[in-house]
Amino acid sequence: MSVAGQAVLDLARAYLGAHSKVKVAPYAAPDLVSNVVATCGVGLEHLAGEQLVAAGDVAEGRLPYVVLLSDRRVAGRAQERLFDVPLAEIAHVEVRRAVLSGGALWLHGAGRVHDASMPGLSEPLGALIATLCQTPPHARVPVPVPPCAPGPEDPTGAAGALRALDRPAPRVETLLRLVEARARAGRLAPEAGADLCWRLMLFYRAAYGGRGMTDGRWLSPLTAADLAQAFVWILGAPLRDAWEAGGRALDFSLARSGQSGANAAAAVSSAVGLLALAFVGVGWVSVPGRGVPAMVRVLLRDIPGASRFLLLAPTGRPLHLEAPGMVQGIHDALAKAELMLLVRRCVWGWEPPPAELVARPAAEVMAALREALPGVDLAPLAAHLQ
Repeated sequence: MSVAGQAVLDLARAYLGAHSKVKVAPYAAPDLVSNVVATCGVGLEHLAGEQLVAAGDVAEGRLPYVVLLSDRRVAGRAQERLFDVPLAEIAHVEVRRAVLSGGALWLHGAGRVHDASMPGLSEPLGALIATLCQTPPHARVPVPVPPCAPGPEDPTGAAGALRALDRPAPRVETLLRLVEARARAGRLAPEAGADLCWRLMLFYRAAYGGRGMTDGRWLSPLTAADLAQAFVWILGAPLRDAWEAGGRALDFSLARSGQSGANAAAAVSSAVGLLALAFVGVGWVSVPGRGVPAMVRVLLRDIPGASRFLLLAPTGRPLHLEAPGMVQGIHDALAKAELMLLVRRCVWGWEPPPAELVARPAAEVMAALREALPGVDLAPLAAHLQ
């Protein structure tokens, strides 16, 4: 972590470490981070190496209260109120104590005032940010760190990426070694290998930091074509698949066979792999007072080394505003599909179309992996091939 990031992490440990519902890195479990990211609708900028510092779910009951702290921002959601504030823009912090509401927290900066009040967190979070504000704004901006950096001695960037793995990641490590071996054997062009390593490191960053974002859109390490195939794998055939000005649009029906009510909710939960079927309307699948959306629109497009996408409810609003649990379920299922497709791209490269890759059986993938990496333990990947 950068010097600026380490300063935020040290403050988080001092001010938030004792809070039972806030977890400071590296102790923020992936499930917690996934929930917080999906609920507040803010992901880390993995393309620039933004690092998770802390995540918390401080809800009491049915209404969402989550907070996300990184080396670059503080974001969160308190019922319908959302905030996302760069740390470098905060000039002044105002905290007011209140026994019943848990206190109020306002962040002043860049000509705006952001209400970041959170039950039980306003005072410690305010104290953390007030202490950080003693540091000049420019010193609060970490240097961007790209996912990988190919060079003359490391044409794919795989060697540097392997050194950058600061947490256990046996699946990503195996795939980076696969890319390196295929490029060294002349079976993969260095440029194609570098592209794969970049995407693998984006996947690695998301595994610990949650679903990423860029320019206000969710981030995926897949190409847009592969991402569309991943959504089909998760949600079934789309009702509509068309090109629009902003990219490719896919409409998925989540209420199967005209189902409605509880049956439709069960179909939605099944489609996105949610476990809490009994908590539809009570837990996190949808915001209380709203039904479970019966349709989801996905807008996606390619960007260099990745793709970005939006999830929209039938109202046209971002899906996390109406069904944050559904967003989390889609994100988690998508991560499994991304790994499945990335493995196949590392084995067969960019020529096969997405549908052909998905159709290739796990046994064929394993045989290709054993041939390319003799003697390497492939068990970490075996369960994620189909």
